[in-house]
Amino acid sequence: MTSIDDAEKFFNSGKRFFFEHRDYERAAQAFEASLRLEPLQPHGQLLLGVCRLESGDVAGALPPLAHCVRLEPEHRDGRNALGMALRRLSWADDALIQFARAAYLGNPQAPDMLAEANGLLPEVRRTRSSLDRRVPTLRGPATPTHLASATRLAVRPTAER
Repeated sequence: MTSIDDAEKFFNSGKRFFFEHRDYERAAQAFEASLRLEPLQPHGQLLLGVCRLESGDVAGALPPLAHCVRLEPEHRDGRNALGMALRRLSWADDALIQFARAAYLGNPQAPDMLAEANGLLPEVRRTRSSLDRRVPTLRGPATPTHLASATRLAVRPTAER
């Protein structure tokens, strides 16, 4: 058996602990073993980071999540999870950057995470709905420009709208 086969075995074991059993500590151990053998797995780095987030080790989640994004800069789920870790560590500005990038890349949670981090979730949801009605030709994921417009509309006093 090769180290690649072993890495895959550990990775699959980690996914089973993660998704089926929700045993995040054992899943993290399996992902760590897999990544020791094959460290260039962005998805493995993501899952290890999320396991650590779920088990309350926010500081421990940061290195694998950052490594995931370094390995694959367009990893939308990695960007979103990194934003969550940064937000929990009270690094709000850095978290907002990651949420905006994740939203741009099409992560379905990221626009709400971005709005929530700004304290604007209810307003942005109403604004997004209003924008969808006014701009029916807009397709695909929201870009940072669209998100900035939605944020500006959400914070504008009601009388100006």
